[in-house]
Amino acid sequence: MSRLFCSKIACIVFVLMLACVSLGAAAQAQKLVILNSGSQDGTMKAVADFTAKTGIEVEVLISDWGSFNDKVLLMLTTGQQLDLIRCDSGHAVTAANNGWLYPLSNLIKRDNADISLIAKNVLWYAPNNENGEVWVLPYNVAVTLLFYHRGHFQEAGVDFPPVEYGHQALQWDNWIAMSKKLVRVDPDGKVTRWGTHIGVPAYFLIGAFNVDWVSPTLDKFLGTTQEVINAYNKLISVFMTEGAAPKPAERSGLNFLGGVNLASEVRQTGTWMLTVDPKSLDMGLAPPPWGSVVAVQGGVNSWGITSTTKNLEAAWEFLKFFTLGDGLISWMNYESKSPLMNRRYFNQWVHLMQEFMPNADLSVVLGAGNYLWNSQISNTKPWPQIQPIFEGALNEVNNGVKSMAAAMEGIAGQIDLLLKESAQ
Repeated sequence: MSRLFCSKIACIVFVLMLACVSLGAAAQAQKLVILNSGSQDGTMKAVADFTAKTGIEVEVLISDWGSFNDKVLLMLTTGQQLDLIRCDSGHAVTAANNGWLYPLSNLIKRDNADISLIAKNVLWYAPNNENGEVWVLPYNVAVTLLFYHRGHFQEAGVDFPPVEYGHQALQWDNWIAMSKKLVRVDPDGKVTRWGTHIGVPAYFLIGAFNVDWVSPTLDKFLGTTQEVINAYNKLISVFMTEGAAPKPAERSGLNFLGGVNLASEVRQTGTWMLTVDPKSLDMGLAPPPWGSVVAVQGGVNSWGITSTTKNLEAAWEFLKFFTLGDGLISWMNYESKSPLMNRRYFNQWVHLMQEFMPNADLSVVLGAGNYLWNSQISNTKPWPQIQPIFEGALNEVNNGVKSMAAAMEGIAGQIDLLLKESAQ
C-alpha cells in the first residue's frame, strides 16, 4: 500500500471524524435550557408540544420570582447554559437593564415575523421601545377591568356598564354615581351590599388621570406635585367620601365571588375566572372606569432569549412558537389561562372562558391591550426599596391618618435619594 494512498485514507478518516464531531455539536445545540416561574408539570407538558413539532429537546428549570433574578445572574456569569427566560413585566425590565437579553429586532425583520398581531400597547410595553429595540415578545397579559354581578344591576334597575372603552358612563364621576345606586343598607344602617370596590392597589390606577408617580426619566418622584395629589384624592374618593365602596376598615368579609355583599369590583383577570359557576354567578365585564384618559392597568408576560445563548436559532424557534404560534394554545392548555394578546389566537381563549362567564362580552379583554398602562415607579431599579416606603405612606392616606400632601411630603426625600443613587 503506497504512502500516498495511506495519506488519502487518513485525510478521509479525519474529515469523517470532524463531521461526526460537528454532527454531535449540532445535536447538542438542539437542546435548550429555559427558566420559568411557574409549575414544572404544566411547563413540561407545554414544551413537549414544541419538541414534538421541532425535534428540539428542552430542559425546564423552575424558580420562584423571589430568587429569579439571582438565579439568572448566577447561571449567566458562571457560564451555565440558559437559553430563554420567561418574564413578567418587572423581571423583563430588570433583564434588559442588566444586559441579560438578546435583541430581537433583526431576527423579527429577517423572518418577517408578524408582530402586528400583538396589541400595540402590549408589544411596546417596557422594556420594549417602539423607537428602539425589542427585547422580549409577550404572549399573555393580566389586565384590570370592571367585573360585575348582572343580577345586582337588574335588581337595582341600573343599566349594565357599556363595553366601549372611554364611554361617558364609565367616566370616574359617572361610574361612582352608578355604583352608589347599587349600595344596599339594612334598617340598622349597616351596608349589606357595596356598589363597587377597587381590588388592586389603588395607586396603580392613577394613569386614568394622565399622571404618574415618577418622571419619564425615572429620576424624580412626582408624588408631591399638585396634579398627582389631586388625581389620587379623586381616585380614592370612591371609598373615602362618596360611600360607593368600603373604606379599608370596612372590608372585612368582603367577597366579590360570594355574590352577596359586593355588586362590582375593579380587579385583574386571572385563574379565579375559572372558578366562576355561571349557575350561581351571572358575571358581566366592562372596561375600567377612567378619569381624563383611558388607561388599563396590567402586566405583560413574555419570553426573552438570553444574551449568552449558543443556540440562537433553536431559541428563536422556541420564542416564535410560544408567542406567535400554536405554542400559545399549548401554554394556555397546560400552564396559564391568562388572556392571550395575539389576535390570531384570542378566540381560543374566549371559547375557554365562555363556559364560566357565558353572558360577559369577553372582547373587552382584547380591547384592553390597546390601552395597557402601568406606573413606571415599579420599573425603577430601587423599586424593592421604594415600595414599602411608598405603600406605607399611601396606607396612611387611605385610612385617613394623613392628608395626601402631608404623606407624600414625608417620603419624597427618601424616594428621590433612592432614584438618584440608582442612576449613578
